[in-house]
Amino acid sequence: MLNELTPNDTFCDYYQQWVAMYKEGAVRDVTLSKYRLTCAWLQRLIPLLTLAELNRITYQKLALTQQRSESN
Repeated sequence: MLNELTPNDTFCDYYQQWVAMYKEGAVRDVTLSKYRLTCAWLQRLIPLLTLAELNRITYQKLALTQQRSESN
């Protein structure tokens, strides 16, 4: 059962529930494994980022961090 999220829940929790609700059973296993890999990266990069803290600036910082790690 999925939990109702609050602004104090982490983005990682939100993402896991989103995958469970909208992707499990709707995409192929290989695609689902990519969503799960993304979840693992989110837990490494932003384990404590809450939904309340998520905005354009924090999202952009995350995107830039990811781009830099891919270029190294």
